[in-house]
Amino acid sequence: MKKILLMLPLLFWLGCDSGRESKKIKTTQDYINDFEKYSSSSKKSSSTSSNGNSKESKIKKELTYLNDITEIAWYEVDDNDVFIGFSPIPNDWKTILKGAALRANKKINFGVHVWALNSNQKGWRPGDGRYIGEVTARYGKIE
Repeated sequence: MKKILLMLPLLFWLGCDSGRESKKIKTTQDYINDFEKYSSSSKKSSSTSSNGNSKESKIKKELTYLNDITEIAWYEVDDNDVFIGFSPIPNDWKTILKGAALRANKKINFGVHVWALNSNQKGWRPGDGRYIGEVTARYGKIE
């Protein structure tokens, strides 16, 4: 009986060892093939992101409700910046900016800047002169 008990750990170790020997060891070529598969799949995803999944197009879809606000003459989206032209300027323009910034931020999970402008400033960009106000949303909060 003692001999059998002493043999069990040895048999167990031999059984485990034989399982390790049957595993395939990755070669350099296997790693190269894995890299090629990964890089080709990432190229596909980046090309589709420029078609319909870009930040800009997501923000545009999310902010279509701005068309229903009568005081908004136009709005433009440039990457993660949103420019809203008001005519006339409503009393609650800050609330409109905050709502747009939060909705866009939650949609793209990235910081969004929303600028309030007069309706005659279409095409305005930061650094071009005066603006009414600006709001930034990051991490689901207004900064």
